[in-house]
Amino acid sequence: MRACWLALLGASLVAFSPGAASLASEPAQGPPAAVERADLAGQALPLELEQAWRLALAHSPGVAAALARITQAQEQTEVASAPARTQAALTGFREQVRTTPGPPLVLSTFGMRPGVVGLVEDRPFQTEGFEYGSSQFQLEVRQLLFDGGQIAARIASARALEGQARAALGAVVRDLRRDLEEAWLEALQARFRLELAQEAEVLAHEQMRMTEIRFEEGTAARADLVFARVPVARAELDRVQVENSVALAQADLNRLLGLPLGTPLALSGPPLPPASPGSLEEAEEQACQTRPEVLQARSALESSRLALQAVESGRHPELYAVGSTNGVSYDKDLLPGEAGWRVALEARWVLLDGNLKTHEVRQARARVQEAEANWREARESVALQVRRAWLEHQSAERASKAAEVEVERAREALAMAEGRYRSGVAVFLEVSQARVDLLAARTSQVAARHEVLRARSRLDWARGLEPPE
Repeated sequence: MRACWLALLGASLVAFSPGAASLASEPAQGPPAAVERADLAGQALPLELEQAWRLALAHSPGVAAALARITQAQEQTEVASAPARTQAALTGFREQVRTTPGPPLVLSTFGMRPGVVGLVEDRPFQTEGFEYGSSQFQLEVRQLLFDGGQIAARIASARALEGQARAALGAVVRDLRRDLEEAWLEALQARFRLELAQEAEVLAHEQMRMTEIRFEEGTAARADLVFARVPVARAELDRVQVENSVALAQADLNRLLGLPLGTPLALSGPPLPPASPGSLEEAEEQACQTRPEVLQARSALESSRLALQAVESGRHPELYAVGSTNGVSYDKDLLPGEAGWRVALEARWVLLDGNLKTHEVRQARARVQEAEANWREARESVALQVRRAWLEHQSAERASKAAEVEVERAREALAMAEGRYRSGVAVFLEVSQARVDLLAARTSQVAARHEVLRARSRLDWARGLEPPE
């Protein structure tokens, strides 16, 4: 696996120690010192694609969120494992109680004559309240011995969800790489278009100047002079529009890099090599094996199957080993002087639950069916995306070759026009038109070349290839 991929996955798979959650929640650091110096100096920051890739990884909110979801999945696995571990509970209290006076009672001699007439007969008697203090402490230790594999299935299901979260991280990283490459190519193409627009503006001014010269010499009408101003105005408008597109493309790229939107950048050339991607069948099979969407669907299917096992195993009896000790003290003693103890094996088997488990099993089976359908849909969708990206890449390559032929034709036409002009057979307007045609052909060639690079980037993304080093 390549270095950038290892660095990222190492951070997510290895560095999640007890302090990893705090590391994942820490905000990304600001732009490097070179960026700040470039901003202060008003100079463009020289940047290569892999440097931009490292910046994008460090500042991507999506990557940070995916890492946080992996942490949550890992903690959910620990939560599922907790009931299988030894449980201990300590309870205790200290209370001071004063009772209320009892109800009044009337004593009776039941027909016998009392020794003193009227002393007891029909006289009310009321008990007085009293006050006492007590303390009680109890320590109970409980260990699960058998549950029919219910907790083990829950742990396995949680681990499958953890694998789903890791696959989601891979999807975020790959999408980020694709977005970065497209933004990078868009910024480069916008700058090439700006160069061509500036060249077109110079050519339009040159044509207008030649028309003015011909008008002064009397070989051109005033209408020709008016018509020559239209290409100049249009070229100036095109240049302004392309300048705006350059600024927007650079701002979009800076957003992905986590830099201020107005940071000037000096970008290198096209980043993708024109290597052959192999056959279509191999690309589809590779995508079905490596695409994070398919891996997520597969993990979800595995988790749903294990969850079904956990629900079905919930019908089995549970057996616990229990030990406890307790003591009670009264009056002013805080701790008991003596303590009792209890050791037992506790079994619990639910016989009637109102058909709760039956419906839970049916629900879990329906989730398995849904996960299986989602997995099949993910595979079919990925295969279709690969096929579409493959055909678009082939079309882009053919369009690029056609654009190269068109450029060669325009160059030949310009050479012929210049030769005719030097021989006095053609006017300068024919040469100017040939230059305009060549400029248009070059514009189409630049667009076609960048479209090949975009199509290749999308094809690599569809195949599930790892981000390059």
